[in-house]
Amino acid sequence: MLLDTGADLTLVPQSVADQLGVSPLPGQQYELAGFDGVHSWASAVILDLIWFGKAFRGRYLLTEDALGIIGRDVLNHLNVEFNGPALEWNVRS
Repeated sequence: MLLDTGADLTLVPQSVADQLGVSPLPGQQYELAGFDGVHSWASAVILDLIWFGKAFRGRYLLTEDALGIIGRDVLNHLNVEFNGPALEWNVRS
């Protein structure tokens, strides 16, 4: 998963949902708009995401990309320190 402080929502790879046996919610499609102006549609799933010892239960959108994105819906609940010059980040408790 990638961290994206500009993304509003967390995106989970479809391949991960398939491995977990999680099906998309029926009839629920969400329009996504990228910073480049490209629009796409995504299905939603309900998941429990465990990240750095914290549980996040919610509706997450699926992506066909190999990597998912941890968005502000999760990051807003964590103390994340970014060190740009070192290309590092840490989650503090």
